[in-house]
Amino acid sequence: LLEPIMDVEVVTTEDFMVNVIVQGGVPLMASDYADKTGFSEAPPPGNRDEWASRVQVDLEAVRAYGQAVYAATDAYLASASDEDLDRMLDLSALGFGTQSVAFVFNLLLLNVYNHCGEISCLKGLNGLQGYPG
Repeated sequence: LLEPIMDVEVVTTEDFMVNVIVQGGVPLMASDYADKTGFSEAPPPGNRDEWASRVQVDLEAVRAYGQAVYAATDAYLASASDEDLDRMLDLSALGFGTQSVAFVFNLLLLNVYNHCGEISCLKGLNGLQGYPG
């Protein structure tokens, strides 16, 4: 159950950060993938415990949505100049003050890194293989 929930959190975070915060557009979950994301409701800000206990996940659909999000991120990065990555953003609403676009991509990488560690730890605590050996 945990991995699909983490998949949803990782992909929706990237969708929002890249398509809304960095590019000033709308997330794919509200445009091209509206009603096709593979989850019954988007993760709320803050504590997600109640959401995680009730959300329904179609993992294949989430992965298709994820591929679209990753493709949009790749397209942005392929066209971004050094100046684009150095552009400053007001991330005060997220608790980060003023930071560069490059900082946002570092946050996204750290988000995946953290969730990978969480999943590995929980698998290990349950007698399963954590990180591939």
